[in-house]
Amino acid sequence: MSITILYTRVSSVDQKTDRQRVKENEFDKVIEDKCSGAIPIFERPEGSTLKTLTDRQLIKSISVWQIDRCGRDLRDIINFIHYTTERGIPVNFLSQGLCTLNENKEAIKKIGSFGKYAALTAIGTYVLLSPQKAQASSPEAPGSGF
Repeated sequence: MSITILYTRVSSVDQKTDRQRVKENEFDKVIEDKCSGAIPIFERPEGSTLKTLTDRQLIKSISVWQIDRCGRDLRDIINFIHYTTERGIPVNFLSQGLCTLNENKEAIKKIGSFGKYAALTAIGTYVLLSPQKAQASSPEAPGSGF
């Protein structure tokens, strides 16, 4: 028996996944992580469940609200997509209307907008986080001892 999965992720336990749970009643199972997107998807607390189900060939498809829920690092996102594609599991990015496999379970050959979106997501996350990292490491940062 193959099941359909809706995967959601937020960065902290205080945040809610409500806006990512689009048509959740159409899925057999919802898997939710509340952790940093910097952690590779299969190393996350519930992402490991996703990997186990994938390895046991129990998943028909995985849906995610948007690609950045899969990771902050472009390499991690690509690794996740490669892993699922090699196993014939389509990953649907709901808000972008993108899917990694076509109806014949063939990998998308022309990833044009998909690849561009993944790259822009990773770059955008880097740009947003860079000032935070710089501020945290500055001598004026709280707890820096200066």
